[in-house]
Amino acid sequence: VTWKLLPFLTAGSKVAIVSAAFGSIASNTGAPALYGYRMSKAAVNMLGMQLAQDLKASGIAVGLYHPGLVETDMTAGLGVKAGENGNVDAQVAAV
Repeated sequence: VTWKLLPFLTAGSKVAIVSAAFGSIASNTGAPALYGYRMSKAAVNMLGMQLAQDLKASGIAVGLYHPGLVETDMTAGLGVKAGENGNVDAQVAAV
C-alpha cells in the first residue's frame, strides 16, 4: 500500500503502522505461544523497520506503534485486562 501511495508522500510525511509487542523477538519473555499471531506481528514489525530505512532518505518518517492488549477471546486466558498492564509502546522507526 505504501508503495502505491509513495508518489503522494513528500518530505515531512509520516506513515503509521499499528502492530503488537507480541511480535518482538527481543522481548519474547515466555508469553503464551500464539504462534500464528506472533509470527504475523513479527512480519509487520519488520516491515515497519525496513520501510523506515527505505524512506528515511526521502525525509518520510515511519512510526511503529504497539498500543497494547485488546480484550478478545484470544487474550481472555492471559490474565491481563486491557489497560491494566501499561502495555503501551510507541516506537518511532525513523525520523
